[in-house]
Amino acid sequence: MPEALTPPTYCESLPSPAYTTSAGAEEISLDQTVRVSSRHDRGTHSVVREYQSKGFEFSVTFQRQRDDVGTTPTYRQEDIISGFVQLKQRGASTVHAISIKIEGHLELTTSNIYDSAGGSKSSFLNATFELWKQSGRETIPPDILDYALPLPPTFIDNHDVERPLPSSISLPASSGVTANICYSVDVKVQIKGFLKKSHRLNTPIKFGWRSNPPVPPLALEHSCLSTLKSAPESWGQLSLDIPLLKSTEGLRCTLALPASRVYCIKDPIPVHVQIAGPSSALRQFLPHSLASVAISGSIVTSTSSGTTTGFPDDPPPFDDNLSPVGVLSGAKCQIHLILQRRVMISIFDNLEYRSLPLSGPAQLVLVHSDIDAGWIAWNGVLVPDVGEAWAPEPLRIHGLSISDTIVLSVRSTDKREAAGVVSKSQSFPVKFVVDPFPL
Repeated sequence: MPEALTPPTYCESLPSPAYTTSAGAEEISLDQTVRVSSRHDRGTHSVVREYQSKGFEFSVTFQRQRDDVGTTPTYRQEDIISGFVQLKQRGASTVHAISIKIEGHLELTTSNIYDSAGGSKSSFLNATFELWKQSGRETIPPDILDYALPLPPTFIDNHDVERPLPSSISLPASSGVTANICYSVDVKVQIKGFLKKSHRLNTPIKFGWRSNPPVPPLALEHSCLSTLKSAPESWGQLSLDIPLLKSTEGLRCTLALPASRVYCIKDPIPVHVQIAGPSSALRQFLPHSLASVAISGSIVTSTSSGTTTGFPDDPPPFDDNLSPVGVLSGAKCQIHLILQRRVMISIFDNLEYRSLPLSGPAQLVLVHSDIDAGWIAWNGVLVPDVGEAWAPEPLRIHGLSISDTIVLSVRSTDKREAAGVVSKSQSFPVKFVVDPFPL
C-alpha cells in the first residue's frame, strides 16, 4: 500500500486585532447616510369613516396616511392597509361576526354601447379577512379590532396571466371612452338572528404604483448637439422615413431624446429633431426667407443600430432672427412632436380606440440649416401635462389597454407644391412614472 501522506504543518495564526470606533493615525472614518425610499415613507395622518343605522354604530379608521392625503385613503405598492374597527357599546352584544374585504374592479363604457347596461364591470381583486367571529367562550367582540392587510402585488387576468396590480384611474367620458379602475375596503358586521342581518361600510381607496426613472433627467441647457460626444449613452435615436412622390429618394427624420424613455411626469423632456434628404424637399420646411440661408456647422458621424446620422460638432450661435420658436410660419411642411396616451377598450366584441394628448406640441427651435449639405436640425422641449396625480403603468386588464407614446409627424400643408413630401407619422412607446429621480 502506498504510504499515507503527512499533512503540512501550519504556523500558529496571529491573534485578531483589537477593534475600536476611534480611527488610528493611519486610518480615516467613512460616513454613510442610508437613504430611505419615499415609497415606504408612511405618514401619521388618519382617515375615519363612520357608520350609523337603526341603533347600531361603528367606525373604521385608516392609519398611517400621508399628510397630503385628503379624505380618501391612499396606498402604494407594498403598502399595508392598517387601522382599526371600533364598535360602539350599543348593539355590540348582538354581533355574530366581523369581516373586512379588499375589492378591485374595472368599469368600462364606450360611445358604441347604447344598451341599458352601458358597458361592463368586472372584478380583478377580492380578498376577504375575518376580524372576529363568535365562539363558545367569546360572545361579545372587543370594542376595538386592529387590522393589517397586505396589498397583493399582482392579480390574475381573464387569460390566467399574472399581471401587476393596476393603478387607480378614471378616464373622462368626454373622450368617448369611460374607464374606471376602482378599489374599496368593505367592512361587514353580521348580526345574530334568523335572518342574519348585516351592517356594511364601504370605503373607496386609491392605489398607485410609485417608481423613479432609472437615470436622472438631462438638463435642458445641455442640448443633444453639445453632449453627443461627451455622453453619447444619454441619447437614443428614433427614425422616420418619408417617401417623396415621383422620386426614388426620400427624407429621413431622426428624433434624439433621453435614451431611457422612462420619464417623470413632472420633468420636461429635451428633444433634438433632424431631417436629411434632397435640398428641394428640405426647403419646404423653411419659410421662403430662410430657404436660401445656411447656418453652418461641422459634421460628425454617429452610428446607432446600424443607422448613420450626421450631427454637428458644436451648436451654432443662437440667432433670434433665424431661430423662431415653434412651427416656422410660412413653411410648406411642418414637423410635429407630441406625447399621447392610447386607450383601447373591448366590450361585447366592440372595439373602441381613443388617443388622449399628454402634452402640447413641442416648441422647436431651428439650430442648424444647411440645405447644400442636405440637412436641417431643431432643438425642442416636450412638457408632459398628464393631469392625473397617479400616472398608470402601461397596463392591460380585462378589455382595457393603455399605453403612452411619443408621436413624430411630418405634415405637408400644400400637397401640390411641397416637392411631393408625403405626410407621415409614427409613434414610439415611452413610460411615465410619478416620482422624480432621487437626488
